[in-house]
Amino acid sequence: MARLPTAEELGQRPAPSGQGSISRLQLSTPRRGIEEQADIQFGKVTQDLGGTLMVLAAKQKAKTDEVQTQEAYAKYQDSTLDLEYGKENGFINIRGGDAVKQPLLEDYREKRKVIAGQIRDGLANDDQRVAFDRQAGIVDRQFDARLYRHVGEETQNYQKSVSEGVMATER
Repeated sequence: MARLPTAEELGQRPAPSGQGSISRLQLSTPRRGIEEQADIQFGKVTQDLGGTLMVLAAKQKAKTDEVQTQEAYAKYQDSTLDLEYGKENGFINIRGGDAVKQPLLEDYREKRKVIAGQIRDGLANDDQRVAFDRQAGIVDRQFDARLYRHVGEETQNYQKSVSEGVMATER
């Protein structure tokens, strides 16, 4: 069995003396240049973060542009629907000889041009304006097709009513 040493075996108890001193604290790094490497690494990380922020900002701008363009497109569509079906402005309400004798195509193109210009002026940047112009062009072609059809139908109706009137007066 193991035994513990006795006091005589351990010797005298140590006594503090004033001769000892505290070693100096050295704050230098053991490897030279580690600070420079850390600065370079920090610069790379900061640069990558800047690139990421730029990508996020570009995505946010694209989303904002899309939303504002869609809003402008919706306003333009509503306006063209009013020009087609509205009680006061709608070309669908112009019938017979009035539809044939008036320059409806030119008048309604000019009205749409004014409306599109007002909406376009409210957009924030050129990207939004280009996207709006593209969408408005589609609406304009569809509107023109419906207007041509209406004028064609009313021309036939007018010709028919004129022919019937002429026949009735000849009898």
